[in-house]
Amino acid sequence: MSRPPKGIVHYIIACMRSCIEIILHQYARVTGLFAEHNRIEKVFLIGTLCSTLIMGMVFLSHGRSFYDLQLPLDLHPVKKIKPIKKTAGTFFNPKTIDLNPVREEPPSFNNGFRMPKGSREYDHSLHIDKVKFNPGTDLITIHNHKVWWESDHDGDGHDEDDHKMHRSMEEPFKRLVHLIELESKKHSRGVVLKVQDSYRAEGVHHAKSLHKQGRALDLTTGIPSELKGPGLPKEKTPGIPLSKLGKLCWAAGFDWVLYETHHIHVSCKP
Repeated sequence: MSRPPKGIVHYIIACMRSCIEIILHQYARVTGLFAEHNRIEKVFLIGTLCSTLIMGMVFLSHGRSFYDLQLPLDLHPVKKIKPIKKTAGTFFNPKTIDLNPVREEPPSFNNGFRMPKGSREYDHSLHIDKVKFNPGTDLITIHNHKVWWESDHDGDGHDEDDHKMHRSMEEPFKRLVHLIELESKKHSRGVVLKVQDSYRAEGVHHAKSLHKQGRALDLTTGIPSELKGPGLPKEKTPGIPLSKLGKLCWAAGFDWVLYETHHIHVSCKP
């Protein structure tokens, strides 16, 4: 870029000096700015103003403004982080369930047997009157293709949903599904868990049944192609013996397990 003629430079400086003197004179006249300052302070103030004007002229002479300044190459602008949208039912730290047995299987589990031995259900799974229950927040819905849900095969006129159960049942239930799958592979039988009954707000069960809070399940097993619903599976339907199913239910972590003639009844405290 070529330098401007010397005469023009002197002219620009003279114009700047005149403008500064006029501005300072008028400002001092109105506010008495310099009345309280000595000569050194006046020179400092005038120098600051001149420097600001010169810097502005330099930028303008190159067709730039202060807003056109660029960061050095070794500095990187901070990237804007998009906020995470939280939606209903979204869990940022999903719970990992250990599918390994949490207890040893009892040596035997015959009809009428219960675990813990000789105990009542309310001693371990808590009486229904001692538990606050809200269907909207306490019930969950589980869908698993490895489970045969009786309510899915009921005819018209049935409104129960065996997929619904109390959230406290989730861990032992999923663990039991896994244990039954392992047991089935040992014998190559393709046996699955059958949920006969889960949450029932009304009917069938007595008034204080834990089924009314989804904290109890009635379970059997069988081969899906031979299971019939509604009702119990056929007598000839091959499956894991109820005595073995009772042992697996206890190993899976349910708080109370009972062998009830035609099925295994399990329950949990909240």
